[in-house]
Amino acid sequence: MKTLLLLLIVTHLAIAAGQRQDPAAIVKADPGACELNSAYFDALRNRLTDDPTSKVTAKFYAGKTESNAVSEKRAQYVRKFLEKSKGFDPVHLEFKNSGKVDKNEQPKIEFYIVRPGETEGNLFLVTYAQVNKTPCLDCCFDLREYPQYIGPKTKKKTTKPSSAK
Repeated sequence: MKTLLLLLIVTHLAIAAGQRQDPAAIVKADPGACELNSAYFDALRNRLTDDPTSKVTAKFYAGKTESNAVSEKRAQYVRKFLEKSKGFDPVHLEFKNSGKVDKNEQPKIEFYIVRPGETEGNLFLVTYAQVNKTPCLDCCFDLREYPQYIGPKTKKKTTKPSSAK
């Protein structure tokens, strides 16, 4: 009886370990983001190749000070990049405007792998962008084709030096 119980527990743990979800990758909006995002998109495309019935859902969140138009431009930019530069089939891509970020964080895009029968899917990647800019998705882009700014440029506040009295 103990052997049967032990076998049942080991089998259950093995099944649970095989079904675990890998944690999503998070790529911040900094100069090192370009190559990281590119590598994760290659891995995402490979996952779709392994499971051609799956789709990718990208949820876009605008920053607190951004308009929906800026978020839409960001979605168009990412779609163009995935289809043209990374070879994603447009049939396997879905883009959703998910409003604005909840807290004081940068604009972001969440990428989910959705298998048939699933509604949400598994979160694969979260990539951040700077306010009013596109995320850096790969290095060395032609800025005429892939512009960096998609919203109004924010002016940096300059401080006047204090005069000594």
